[in-house]
Amino acid sequence: MRENIYCINAGASNVYLVENGEKSILVDAGDKNKAQKILDEINKIGLEPGSVAAIIITHAHYDHVGSLPELKERTGAKVIAHETDKDSLLAGFTGLPEGTNLFFRFIIGLARTFLKNHGTFDPVEPDLLINDKHDLSEFEMNGFIQPTPGHTAGSLSLILEDKHAIIGDTAFNVRGKSVYPPFANNEEDLIRSWEILLDTGVEYLWPGHGKMFTREKFLKNFKKFVSEKYT
Repeated sequence: MRENIYCINAGASNVYLVENGEKSILVDAGDKNKAQKILDEINKIGLEPGSVAAIIITHAHYDHVGSLPELKERTGAKVIAHETDKDSLLAGFTGLPEGTNLFFRFIIGLARTFLKNHGTFDPVEPDLLINDKHDLSEFEMNGFIQPTPGHTAGSLSLILEDKHAIIGDTAFNVRGKSVYPPFANNEEDLIRSWEILLDTGVEYLWPGHGKMFTREKFLKNFKKFVSEKYT
């Protein structure tokens, strides 16, 4: 069955529904108090909450997991995350990432000083922890989950039909021509993850912030930032 991808605006970040009949998947869970909105959008598509078989967390930042406990309870879905994020999910807190340029390093410094509780969320226990490529055949989907560290150590991407990649904050598409993320804890890992995504041959990339963009735009950014940072 061919999967359909729907983007749901859930506060500061995107949530994606990958529709596949009785075993659809949500990717991320948006900000806190967005569960009803997400479920309403699922209903508009013609699906019931129980059709969501799994919720894949691209990384455990508050704007991607804020509504996760309620969505897990109301859908009965299995929560899948990277094993690195287990302690953060159980604690309900993930520290803010590093900025990738001077301006965003300054912003993060201010946030850490004046917003010490920023990054908290209601804790949740994941059902499946992965640390390597994970096939999605159990959900009758032609695809896999791929670790793509950089933004965080536990960042994951979802690859579908070798054509689409749902990538969380491994790239942003909110700043015009640039898709390089303003925040990343390890930029060398990030660039390696970009290489991994390009090697899959994907044609369309669906970010956690902003609109879908093409492989062409991604490749241009890859060449530009590798040149600037590592040559």
